[in-house]
Amino acid sequence: IRKGRLLVADWNKIKAEYIAGGTSYRKLCEKYGVSRTTLQRKAKDENWLALRSQAEAYQASLNMHNQSPV
Repeated sequence: IRKGRLLVADWNKIKAEYIAGGTSYRKLCEKYGVSRTTLQRKAKDENWLALRSQAEAYQASLNMHNQSPV
């Protein structure tokens, strides 16, 4: 884990991982060595929660579309 400022590529990876689901801010902070406050501020500024909700809704619509009729 690198100390100091994260690169844009690191933030993009963290953001993508959060939006994809299955992880929390806490787990991401531990994995990438960033403070929870910093991550929460970045997520709020870039509206990660809404993006995650949109991704989940899109995935749910795909799942419904791909279900075969019974």
